[in-house]
Formats: sequence, structure tokens, C-alpha cells
Amino acid sequence: ADKIAFNCLIGAYGKVGELARAKEMLREMLGRGLQPDSVTYNSLVRAACAEKDVESAVAFIKKASGNKQQHQQQRDRSQHRNREQQQAIRIAPSLYDLTIKTCVAAGKFDSADATVKCMAEVGISELEVELREQFVALSREQFEREKTSKGAEKQSVAMERVKFWVGLPNNYYSDNEDWRQ
Repeated sequence: ADKIAFNCLIGAYGKVGELARAKEMLREMLGRGLQPDSVTYNSLVRAACAEKDVESAVAFIKKASGNKQQHQQQRDRSQHRNREQQQAIRIAPSLYDLTIKTCVAAGKFDSADATVKCMAEVGISELEVELREQFVALSREQFEREKTSKGAEKQSVAMERVKFWVGLPNNYYSDNEDWRQ
């Protein structure tokens, strides 16, 4: 019952844009010996993406995928399985996409790659993972292209200003006009 209450609080704080309070509830939840589950991590990832906090979103996804691997190792080693150990933490596929898009929009391509890697680690189909990898790669290329073209444009404008002040032919005057007239 306590876990449900904490999950409700974390979800509510996330929905109203209070990621810091949601994280605080997570710490309190852990302090009481309650382990977060899929609902907890899905709420935290959604809240972090809404706040455009890429680092937190990716950290929650990594933690959730790490917990899944931990649960699997515990199951393999132990004959005694309690309900808590049997529940693997699962991030909703739409939240992986949301996190990747948030990372790309922020220009955090390494974080997007880390999210895609987590998708592969938790067993999401190879095709889905490959499509996300291609999306990140194409977005990275477009970002670099835009950054380069903006830099070249700024250099061009600066050069034209220098030409103008030095008195060389420049784009401020058309070739047909003689500015001395």
C-alpha cells in the first residue's frame, strides 16, 4: 500500500512539473525500504522528459534496465523467489521514444545513444533498436550540418562587413552602382 501511495505522489509531482519533488519522494521511498517498480520509473522518466532534463531521464532508464538485469541474476542464483524479485522493471516503449526525441532536441546525442543501448539490453526487438539508432544518426548529421552552415554564414557576414569598412567591393552595394556618385 505504501508503494502505491509513493507511486501516486511521484506521478502527481511529475505531472505538475515538480521533478525535484518527485525525486525527493523516490529518495523517501527508498529510505523506507520500498523498491521502485515500473510505475515509479515510468512516472520519473515522463516527468524528466517534460522538464527537458535529459540527464535524469536517461539515468532513470539506465537504473530501470540495470534493475531488470539485477532481477534476472537474482532469479538465476536463487531458488527462493518472492514477488518483488519476479517483477522486472519495464519502461514503456513510448517513453524510450520520448527520451530519445528529448535528447535529440537538446543536442545530447550521447544520451540518445545510451537510451538506445538500454533498449537493446532489455530485449526490445533488433529492428526497433536499429530504427532508433538510424534516427539518432540522421539527427546528429542534420545537427552538425546546421551548425556548420550557421558558422559559415556568420563568417560570410563578418567578411562582408570587413570588406565594407576597408572599402573593398562587397555585397552591401550592387555591382552596377558606383557608391562614389
